[in-house]
Amino acid sequence: MNRYLHYILLITILAGNVFAQSPEEIFSEGNSAYQNEDWQSAIISYEKLLNQNYESAALYYNLGNAYFKPE
Repeated sequence: MNRYLHYILLITILAGNVFAQSPEEIFSEGNSAYQNEDWQSAIISYEKLLNQNYESAALYYNLGNAYFKPE
């Protein structure tokens, strides 16, 4: 029983890593949302990057502009 629990845990961890997005993919999603004037989705993507300790001048610039844009 304990052995099966370890296998399930291992599969769960590996599956989470397979579906995890790279910072470049998240930034690209944010940029797409920004270009489509979906400011809220862009903000969510950019803040997700900040929460993952990813930083760049372009990230802060785009995030600031997304907050500045009117609803």
